[in-house]
Amino acid sequence: MVGKIVILDDRSDSLGFLLDQVLKPHGYETLVAKDTEECLHQGLWEKPDLIILASQFLSASTLAIHRTIQSRLPDIPVIITASYGSRELAEEALNQGVSSCILKPFTAEEVKGAIEGTLKGAPEKKALEEEVREERITTPREVVRKAGYVHAIGKSMISVLEMEKVLTRIVEGAIYLAAADEGSLLLVEMGDRFEIRAARARGEKHARPLQEEVEDGVVTQVVNTGMPRRQRGPREHEWREMKTGHLVEHLLYVPLVARNEVIAVLCLFNRDADRPFQESDLDNLVALADYAAIALENAQLFENLLQAYEDLKEIREGERPQQPPWGIERRKGERRVEERRKGERRVGERRQEERRAAERRQGETPESLQVERRQEKRRKGERRQEERREDERRKGDRRQAERQRGERRADLPWAKASESEEAQTALPPEENLLDETRRSEVAEKLVGRVSHYYGRPGVAVIEVTDTIKVGDTIHIKGGIRDFEQTIDSMEIEHQKVEVATKGQSIGLQVIEKVRETDLVYKVG
Repeated sequence: MVGKIVILDDRSDSLGFLLDQVLKPHGYETLVAKDTEECLHQGLWEKPDLIILASQFLSASTLAIHRTIQSRLPDIPVIITASYGSRELAEEALNQGVSSCILKPFTAEEVKGAIEGTLKGAPEKKALEEEVREERITTPREVVRKAGYVHAIGKSMISVLEMEKVLTRIVEGAIYLAAADEGSLLLVEMGDRFEIRAARARGEKHARPLQEEVEDGVVTQVVNTGMPRRQRGPREHEWREMKTGHLVEHLLYVPLVARNEVIAVLCLFNRDADRPFQESDLDNLVALADYAAIALENAQLFENLLQAYEDLKEIREGERPQQPPWGIERRKGERRVEERRKGERRVGERRQEERRAAERRQGETPESLQVERRQEKRRKGERRQEERREDERRKGDRRQAERQRGERRADLPWAKASESEEAQTALPPEENLLDETRRSEVAEKLVGRVSHYYGRPGVAVIEVTDTIKVGDTIHIKGGIRDFEQTIDSMEIEHQKVEVATKGQSIGLQVIEKVRETDLVYKVG
C-alpha cells in the first residue's frame, strides 16, 4: 500500500536509513519536517497518511511531541523510531496512543511491516469511529465518565428532603444522563393506576411537579416484573397532562425498588428514530434508580415525621403551628413552658401556705392572738431603741473625732505660727496656699482607697496602699464626705487583725457613710 508519509526529524541518526532503505524503495511519497511546527503545518495542508517521529533518544520530550501532534492531528497515526530508549518508555508511548514504537537495532523489513500494518489499520479505525458516531456506541472512556455522573446526580437527589425537589431532580438527572428528549416519574398507586408526580417535555428547561392519575399497560408490566424495559415506538403519549400530539420512537422504563417493592417507575422518551437508547444508558439509569429510591424513601419519612410532629403539637397545645420551631425558636419555646410551670408552682405553693395560715389562725384562741400581738409590738420597740442608741453612739464618735482633730491641728508648729498676725500678713496669698499644701502633705499620708461600702452594717472595704494598724487615726475624704475616726478593729477575710500592709483589703466599720473611690489618709 502506497501512501504519503511525513518524517519529523528530532535529531535522529536514522533519517537517511529510513529514506534510502525503507520509504523510497517502496514508492512512498515522503516529506521531511525539521521541527514540530513544520510537521503540524504539513499535516494540516498535505493530509499525510502517516507521521514517523524519528528521534535519537526516546524520552519524556519525545512523548510530549507526540501528545502535541495527537491533539492537533488526531486522525493521523504516528510511529516512533529511536536509537536509544527503555522498554518502559516504549510501553508508555503505546499506552499514549502511538501506533508502533521501534527501538534499535531494527531492520528495514521491521520498519516496513510496522508502516504497512499502521496504514492498513487506519481505515478500520476510521470506520469504527464512524460507527460510534452513527450508532451511538458508548466507548469505555464515556462509560467511566457517565459512572461519575451517576454518583454526582445521586448525591444531589439524596441531599434534599422536600418531596417536590426530590421528584424533579430525579427526572432532570435521568434526562441528562440518557440524553433523552422527555421524561416523567410515576408513583405506584393501588391496582393498575399510577400518578404522575413530575415531568419534563421537550423544550422545557426544568421539570415541573404534577399530580395526575394515569393508566399505562407497559408501566404495569414493569411494576409486575420489576425489570427495566427498553422499547421502540412509535407510541402516543397516553397521559392527558403530557399529551403533545406527536409520536415517540424510543422508550425506556426503569423501576424504582425499595424494600423489595416497586414504588415508582422512571419513563424516558426520544422522538428521533436515529437516537435509540443504548445498553449503557439502561445500566446507568438502573444505578441511578437505587439513589432515587433512597431519596424518595427519605422524603416520605421526613413528611411523615413532620405530620406526626404537627399532630402532637395540636394535641398538646390545641393549635397547629405554622412550622416546627427548630433551633433557637424551639429552645425559646421550651424556656417559656418551663417558666410558666415554675410560675404556676409558686402560685400553688403561696395559696397552700395562705390556706394553712388561715387554718392555723382559726384554730387559735383570742387570748393567744393578743399575746402574740403584744410580743410583736415589744420586739418592734426594742429594735427602734437599738437603732436610736446606735445613731447616738455614731454621732458621739464623730464629735469626739472632730475634737481630737482640732486639738492635733492646734498643737502643730505651723498652727501656732499662724496665730500670729504678723506672720500671717508677711506671706503673700500664693505662698500661703503652697504652705498649706505642704503642711497637709506632711500631716496626713495616703494609706488606702474605699473599694466598696455595705450600708446595713456600715462597713467599708478599704484597699490598703501603706501600713496601718489598730489605734491609728484615719481621715476619709471624698466628694461629699470628710471625717476622721480611730481604728478600733479591722478584719481580713472575717478574721480580726492588728496590722494591715500594702496590697491587702480590710473590712472597717465607719462612723459615716462613704462612697467607692473615697481616699483614706493616716493622720500624724
